Amino acid sequence: MAYSFWLLRGLHEGMLANGNTGLWIPVLVYVVVISIMIWSAVISRSWIAIAGAIIFFMSDSLLAWNMFVTSVSWASYGVMISYYLAQFLLAKSIEVSNRSVISYANHRSPV
Repeated sequence: MAYSFWLLRGLHEGMLANGNTGLWIPVLVYVVVISIMIWSAVISRSWIAIAGAIIFFMSDSLLAWNMFVTSVSWASYGVMISYYLAQFLLAKSIEVSNRSVISYANHRSPV
């Protein structure tokens, strides 16, 4: 949560300095939605989903910072590596969750 506020403050200052104020509301909404995604992962208690959500947020943070605040020389590599890692972890968390549900259903089955 503190990271979200820090990110939003930096993005807001960068956007004001660069004249991108028209995108402030969409960026604000997006950061709120991504923060909710992380909270949803946390309450799921899936460490894989939590890691995936946090890495996804970091990937998008780097992308936004590079776009609206200051250029980061390694941003393209950092964004793509973290993005694909996050997608893999989020998909893996669904697979693990589905296996757990199936395992539980089979265990509870009278057959």
